[in-house]
Order: sequence, then C-alpha cells, then structure tokens
Amino acid sequence: MVDPQRTSSPSLGTTFTNFLRTQKAVLLIAEIIFCIVVLCYFRAAEYYHLSKAELVLGIFFFIVYSGGLQNNISWIIWPWCDFLRSFAAAIFYLITSIPALSLKGSRSATIEGVMGLFAVCLFGYDTAISFPLWQ
Repeated sequence: MVDPQRTSSPSLGTTFTNFLRTQKAVLLIAEIIFCIVVLCYFRAAEYYHLSKAELVLGIFFFIVYSGGLQNNISWIIWPWCDFLRSFAAAIFYLITSIPALSLKGSRSATIEGVMGLFAVCLFGYDTAISFPLWQ
C-alpha cells in the first residue's frame, strides 16, 4: 500500500512558511507595503496609478509564490514574468520620479521624487536578484 504522506505535496502552510523565509518574500512584502504607503499618502502623485498596478501584481505574485502555484501552472514562465514585472516597475518609477525632482520650490514634488527613487532602488534590486539567467 502506498503511503499518502510520502506521495502528497507539502501542505499549504508548509509551503507558505517556507516561502516567507526567502529573500523574494521579503522583497515582495516590502514592495506591497511601499505601494500601500503611496496609495494612502500620495493621491496626487504622478505614479499613483502605477502603484495601484504594482500593488495588484505584487499581491498576485505573492499569492502564486506562497501557495506554490508556480509548480502547478507550468505553461507560464514565472521567473521571466517576475523579472519583467520588476524591471518595468523600476523603469516606470524612474521615468515618473525625474520630473517630480526637477520642480523647484515644491516640497511635495521633491518628496514624491525621493519616494520614486526609493521605488527605483527597491524594484531595481528585485530585478537584479530575479534575473532568470543568473539563477
């Protein structure tokens, strides 16, 4: 008789706790928190809608990775999707934060620009560690 403990996949709780111990989980949580902060405090910012999109994508990838769904949905190349998500976010945040930093005399625009550069660093680091050819 086959032992069901050995042939079954790990439980969802085990998969979730194993994922939370990885560097990717910490980065996704930091990205999600950053997007929530931008959505709460910077409604007039140039990158408000970008943060909404990145929040949805960040939560989606967090659910996929924490549930181990990337193993079940094999027709999607998950490392490349994650790399392109973080690369596009870094580029878009850079494009939107440069004009905010170039405004003279506006403190709110300067703060938004600094937050945008922080996002560029965060998503840029995520891009660097998630590059599929380095793994």
